[in-house]
Amino acid sequence: MTHTPSVVLEPKYYLTNFTILLSGVKDLYQDLLNESEQQWLARFYALEEDEQCLLVRMMTRKGEWFRSDKLRYSELTNPETLLANLALSGFVDLALPDSPKLLADTLLTKPELLALFPKLPKSLRKSELVALLPEQMPHSVSTLPFQVVRLLDNQILPMFCLLFFGNRYQEFAQFVLENLGIHKFEQYEISVKTRLFHTREELDSSFCISEMSLRYEEINRKSRENLIEFSQLLPAPHGKHANRMYQKLINSVARDLERCGALDEALALFQQSNIPPSRERQARILKAQGRQEEALSITKMMLADPYSTDESEVAERIASPLKKKLGIPLPKKQVSTLPEVHRQLDLTNCRVEVAVVEALKAEGWDAFYLENQFLNTLFGLAFWDILFSPVEGAFINLINVSLLTSIEKSL
Repeated sequence: MTHTPSVVLEPKYYLTNFTILLSGVKDLYQDLLNESEQQWLARFYALEEDEQCLLVRMMTRKGEWFRSDKLRYSELTNPETLLANLALSGFVDLALPDSPKLLADTLLTKPELLALFPKLPKSLRKSELVALLPEQMPHSVSTLPFQVVRLLDNQILPMFCLLFFGNRYQEFAQFVLENLGIHKFEQYEISVKTRLFHTREELDSSFCISEMSLRYEEINRKSRENLIEFSQLLPAPHGKHANRMYQKLINSVARDLERCGALDEALALFQQSNIPPSRERQARILKAQGRQEEALSITKMMLADPYSTDESEVAERIASPLKKKLGIPLPKKQVSTLPEVHRQLDLTNCRVEVAVVEALKAEGWDAFYLENQFLNTLFGLAFWDILFSPVEGAFINLINVSLLTSIEKSL
């Protein structure tokens, strides 16, 4: 067993990672940034280092409301002064929220809530207490043991992450994996020519659809009415990346509509998508509706031009019962003529793969158990330059997570 040396991250590693992200965005997308985003960058670079650190700490946490007593980090001193400076620079707001319900729901513990509103029944849960709060903030709010902090411009980081990573979910975990040496990637070409977005319209469209995807996670997806209403709000995509995101989203919505029994609505959505499992689901819905010939027509298209081997195999499984029901003769199954050798192996003390290797060695063969590493390695060596060729949208940053990780690990 090899020992991997431990890696100690620098105290302000997150600021280094954030500035790498900003540099990547500026280098590739300076021309697509709007005036507000340009100004935000200028204001950020004008901050002192510790002010930048505290701002990044907040930006990478969930939500926009914070308590000053929860913003204390060992590498940062005088957080109150830092917050005051960030407020002067327009990055945070230190005013109380207008609603007691918002304050209580986002920042207060149940004991703190009861201390502000002592007449509330203590036996209720916090969510029930919040629902009973008045519209006016009590005078006793001035006794809170912390300062309320609201992060402004909280859409900046999601937008920059979309530009840098091509999605909204990776964020900074990938930087940490790179820092720790867990992920190492080939150095490939990144340029304006091969970048993911070429117009602001494409960028805004992708951002809008990513927002809709987040909203979709929050709705009741077992409600037919909610699903239909949501599907009617989906915006038309602009650009290749937005279109891909849109098709993935409508596949999800359509599948949930299908599960709810809204077959016509599900079919209409699946027909807007050309990525799996769209054609499979169309065929299955048509089959369920008794439209056998239309279903068979879809499977023929899948077999003639399959998106993948999986889609081809699915089409074969769907087509057979359809042909049988329509009275179409099925082709005879071809029986394998390959020679077969059967062996009985003792699997008491080892896995079947190891047992096979030992049995072959006992017969005089040179046998090695390599799992998929050997083929992956040969594939990588043969097609390395092709895999990392500068194709538009293939690689969008220098720590891009690609499908080539398994190949890299095997070399």
